Amino acid sequence: MERQGWDVTTAKDGIDAMNQLQDIYPDVVLLDIEMPKMDGFEVLKSVHRDPRLEKLPIIMITSRTGEKHKQQAFELGVNQYLCKPFQEANLIPLQKSNLLLPNVAVAEIIPYEPLRRVQDTPDWFLGFLAWRGIQVPVASFEMLTVKRASFSLVSVASANLVILRALGGADDFSYFAVVAQTLQRLETISPDQLFETDEPLAKMELVKVRFGDYLVSIPDLDFIESEIRTVAFQ
Repeated sequence: MERQGWDVTTAKDGIDAMNQLQDIYPDVVLLDIEMPKMDGFEVLKSVHRDPRLEKLPIIMITSRTGEKHKQQAFELGVNQYLCKPFQEANLIPLQKSNLLLPNVAVAEIIPYEPLRRVQDTPDWFLGFLAWRGIQVPVASFEMLTVKRASFSLVSVASANLVILRALGGADDFSYFAVVAQTLQRLETISPDQLFETDEPLAKMELVKVRFGDYLVSIPDLDFIESEIRTVAFQ
């Protein structure tokens, strides 16, 4: 990552990581589960107990692929969970940008369908999708993250709804969705394919990187989920 322009600080174990976080506030933390002295889960707990660090973006990168470990990480507040070796990720094209989402976050991608609109909600909240017997709230990522961004479907025939698994674990809110403008593209990612950019971050973006020819946003799904939950179930 240093060869690609990132400023990188490493820690030899979980205790060392927490000690260093008392002096620095990084843009993002890449965290493994298996570390000596204090494992990744204990680091997560410690971070979220500290008011100064509780909003620190954390991406867990681990060889633990089991659902139990993923669920535990999300319950402890991790923003993204990537498995080693790196899994396929979905490159989601929006109107003016792209999202990169780990495959584990995406439940299904379907052609655009009419939505049930709701009055007196923010412009970014597009309504509810009837999907597999449940009502899934749908948002425009660009309108949610960028002030005064407008939403329009370039072509309904080529638009998609990306249905994402909610991380909060609540029975009444298991999924939410965002709109993509064209068919998704499935890519296999690795660290040496991601290049740091000087592009400013919008609200709810963890990191913005260059991936091949694409400028890609890695979103803070936990924050987005919280915003959607507040509006959809008010």
